[in-house]
Amino acid sequence: MKSEVRSPKSEIVFTRGVQQGVARFGVPSRVSILAFVSSFGLRISDFGFRISGLLLTLALPAHAALYSSGTINQVIPDGDPNGVALHMNVSGWGAGDAVSKVNVFFNISGGYNGDYYAYLSYNGILVPLLNRVGTSGSDPFGYGNPGFGPTSLGVQFELSDSGAFSIHNYQDHSPVYNSNGQLTGTWAPDGGTLSSFNGQQPNGSWTIFFSDQSGGDQGTLVNWSLEIDSIIPEPIAVALPVFGMVMVAAWGIRSSYKRPA
Repeated sequence: MKSEVRSPKSEIVFTRGVQQGVARFGVPSRVSILAFVSSFGLRISDFGFRISGLLLTLALPAHAALYSSGTINQVIPDGDPNGVALHMNVSGWGAGDAVSKVNVFFNISGGYNGDYYAYLSYNGILVPLLNRVGTSGSDPFGYGNPGFGPTSLGVQFELSDSGAFSIHNYQDHSPVYNSNGQLTGTWAPDGGTLSSFNGQQPNGSWTIFFSDQSGGDQGTLVNWSLEIDSIIPEPIAVALPVFGMVMVAAWGIRSSYKRPA
């Protein structure tokens, strides 16, 4: 029988975890004129220009990086709400980069899913990831599946704002489990939105926290990863003159073209 443990007064008593692998990718550093024209909805038809949209700020292409802990096999102490906090040192971004998307991946082996509480925090922002999935007024213990992990094809378990359903009630949404009984797939965080980090400068120490809130089953955090997308907003002082020049050019071409009688 499982026993309840009170919520912690102190969130972190043990810290461990360093960045072990980083994969970065991006696209060219400036937007071409054709892409610029396309993004503004500027269309040419019989030399008549039609403006279908107005964008007051340009955006330089986005960049993304995946930060991985590597295999750490960190035990999540059973029935200990103090849990473990692990840190990911994110670096390499420019001073003007701003977070546009965050996704979290992790592999927890074993334990009792309804026991786990987890969050991601950075720069004073805290987003709950797991909050004792499956618990309700009629079920204080929640779902008993043993962890969260990859599919048989190696696709990592993911928490993302693009998840179709909150992970809290995943058993209501045709869940798929791997051969170890771990939940797989992409789900929305439990009680928070990762877009809360949008606009932050990415460089710094990001913290993920896991705890087991009820005694009886112990799990292990095998690994975790953090994907960050970033975009640099073009200053309005640059965007408006460029847009103005395109507008003037479009008007000039249209004005100089005479339709046949």
